[in-house]
Amino acid sequence: MLDRATNAGFSVYDNIDNIPNKKFDLVVCFDVLEHIEHIEVVNFLKKIKNLLNPGGSLIIRTPNGSSPLGLANQHGDITHVNIITATKMGFWGNSAGLELQYQNGDVYSIYNGKMLKIPTRIIKRLLQLLIERLLRWVFSPQSKGFLSANALFLLKVKKYES
Repeated sequence: MLDRATNAGFSVYDNIDNIPNKKFDLVVCFDVLEHIEHIEVVNFLKKIKNLLNPGGSLIIRTPNGSSPLGLANQHGDITHVNIITATKMGFWGNSAGLELQYQNGDVYSIYNGKMLKIPTRIIKRLLQLLIERLLRWVFSPQSKGFLSANALFLLKVKKYES
């Protein structure tokens, strides 16, 4: 993947510590955090925060550790050493000076250029939300998790740190 990205003209770094003193508006980590030991996550997030411009954003996708739908993603890879939940992400982000602004599951577009599929996609999304709420009501009313194979998080650099 590093070679492909380099050949496509991207600046590529094989380790966060090898990134020169640059600042970014956005850093995206897809399927990274679950490979980092839980005791190292805050330090990793602090390193990313130091790469972000004021008001910069970090988007993270991981297997959803709070959903049974995430089990195959989480446990299907022996290099996964960490289980990520929204509660953990909020704690780690706060500890690193990042504010968790969004947490949810996989996002699917209702419109993908195919008008005829829109009604079906709307019905599927509504059924997903209904089933999720029903299961939460029956099994775990206090749960704030979401039913999705993957979890998406948006964290932003805190404007004011105490």
